[in-house]
Amino acid sequence: MQETVLRAMLETSPMGIFLWDIQGNCLYANPKCGEILGLGWIQALDGLSAELHDRQLPFSQIIRKGDSWIKIILTPFMEGGCLGTLEDVTIEKKAADEKNQLLNALLENFPIVLFRVNREGTITLSAGNGLRVLGISDHALEGYQAVSITPWVREFLDQPPKGIVTFFSSENTPDGEEAHFQNSILSDLEGGIIGMSLDITQIKVTEMENAEKTGLLNTILEHLPIIVYKIDQAGYCTLSVGAGLKALGLREGESVGSPNHPFRRAMNGELETYTEKMEDRGGGGYYFQNTFFPDPDGRGGIMGVALDITEIKNAEVAKQQFLSNMSHEIRTPLNAIIGMTHLLLAEQVPPEMQENLKILKFSGENLLVLVNDILDYSKILSGKVSFESIDFSLRDFVQSIRQSHLFKATEKGITLKMKLDSDLPDRLNGDPMRLAQVLNNLISNAIKFTNAGSVTVDLTLGEMGPQHVTIDFAIRDTGIGIDPSLKEFIFESFTQASADTTRRFGGTGLGLAITRSLLQLQGSDIFLESEIGKGSLFYFRLRLGKSQKETFSVSNQLFGETTGEKKDLAGYKVLLVEDNEMNRIVAKKFMTRWALEVAYAQNGVEAVGMMEEEHYHLVLMDLQMPRMDGYEATRRIRALPGCERLPIIALTASVEPEVMEKIKLAGMTDYMSKPFNPNELYAKIAQHLSL
Repeated sequence: MQETVLRAMLETSPMGIFLWDIQGNCLYANPKCGEILGLGWIQALDGLSAELHDRQLPFSQIIRKGDSWIKIILTPFMEGGCLGTLEDVTIEKKAADEKNQLLNALLENFPIVLFRVNREGTITLSAGNGLRVLGISDHALEGYQAVSITPWVREFLDQPPKGIVTFFSSENTPDGEEAHFQNSILSDLEGGIIGMSLDITQIKVTEMENAEKTGLLNTILEHLPIIVYKIDQAGYCTLSVGAGLKALGLREGESVGSPNHPFRRAMNGELETYTEKMEDRGGGGYYFQNTFFPDPDGRGGIMGVALDITEIKNAEVAKQQFLSNMSHEIRTPLNAIIGMTHLLLAEQVPPEMQENLKILKFSGENLLVLVNDILDYSKILSGKVSFESIDFSLRDFVQSIRQSHLFKATEKGITLKMKLDSDLPDRLNGDPMRLAQVLNNLISNAIKFTNAGSVTVDLTLGEMGPQHVTIDFAIRDTGIGIDPSLKEFIFESFTQASADTTRRFGGTGLGLAITRSLLQLQGSDIFLESEIGKGSLFYFRLRLGKSQKETFSVSNQLFGETTGEKKDLAGYKVLLVEDNEMNRIVAKKFMTRWALEVAYAQNGVEAVGMMEEEHYHLVLMDLQMPRMDGYEATRRIRALPGCERLPIIALTASVEPEVMEKIKLAGMTDYMSKPFNPNELYAKIAQHLSL
């Protein structure tokens, strides 16, 4: 029974078991030996017997057979024989080899030192790339007394550490620099110590650099108007530091706003920067420019940097106010100059006087162009340019542009040609005023710099779609030309092609800068081809909408022209509210010519009083006046019985978006920019009197 159980155990053992006699003959081998040794396993056992049977027992060895590794253990057995076991250790051997390869790779490539010191203090192992920083090669320290090289070893030999001990040390390199190491050591079983040292010199240097940067950052946060903050996914502030907090009042732990707050949009990746006006807890107004980026913690929040730009914004407001005031002050006398010139030219004057008046009119209009250029450039810089979407006739538009430049071209003996592609639709939708501004700049420049020959404006079809059309504009002249090296330079602000250009031709050097900016704001750009003495070609492509209306009438008043005879406006009474006497005189002279009955008030208080006493068909309302401005006067007039729909036209020297919004909110019907063209003034009055 016992023999049967023993045989069963041997036959089913997961380990190969065999028995050799004293001569090395195989007396027994279980089936597992065959599985481990494979085909020819009997011969394999005989071969092992011939090789190993005379070895001193017990004996253990790992041998390779094909792609496998086999562990053999021989132990003494009865009558001089031996008992052997076989075990397939291929997996374990490969794992051990991989560990050794990894360890060797680490020692060769990473700043690590492995070391071992025996109980007598002798270094028995020193290897690793970390030795090279000290000018020492692998194993070079083996056999030396460790205390003579690293004195701290004595402490651990005298009092063996319990567990792993980690500490830092410094050593000098051959170059005299200081190398820093992080050491981890523990006791071995024989009373010595083993350990690893990691070269952390670069980490230490980085830490010192980061400490310096952190100190600088803290100084910046403490003294400059900057805030650094974190907003979690729930919309709560989890971090806020910086001197700007005194103004912002942002507190950690507080909610930062509604679901529509820009912070929410930033979390969705819809917003990277925005400027916000906020009120502090004392009621003061502050502007902050916020820049966002995802919170590195990966939880869906954001980090932000807010810069207090209140002073910059206040300076911009002051600049805009200054420009607005200067615009008003310059336009007021210009209104009188240009208006009186129009009136005199309409009368019978001697030919020599008419020539002088034309020069006066031309000079006044040029001065107005300069004022408008400066104001437009200021609006572009402040990002306040807006574009309209109105229907207009392309052919009427082109004809108006040509008419406005024809006199100057004819005066210089230049041919002005306008070519319009027959495939272009006539009914378009866009901003004809801005397009006219671009073309007027380019055409007036072409005429200015051309002394003989022609200026040609060519409009051709680029692409046609169901809703939009792309038009290629080209303005070619036979003028003085531009040096190719200055092609980009001339599009910069306050610059011209040469030093004497301003002296010879005048101008501010803003026209082309404004032109390029207006086109770029509409997703386009302008290009130039030119040769000195042979003329220039400016060209651009613009995408415009196609009007969806079947029919519409387009007044050329957009471009300062009207066609046909002016009708008398007899029987209509107009109240002119204007504090400047010259403006009153000029406007009244124009309107008297059209048979209008004109009364005037010097300020808003007088205007309201006159409206309470008498009925007027239309009001021309200046905006900036003493005692009561035009906005307040309009609101009070609108409150009077029967004045709810009274046409009230604002007279303004500023067309800033803020002014246009205030005009609308005050209840005004329309506006006229000063100095106004008499044709445009007539058209506005006739339009709102429904004539």
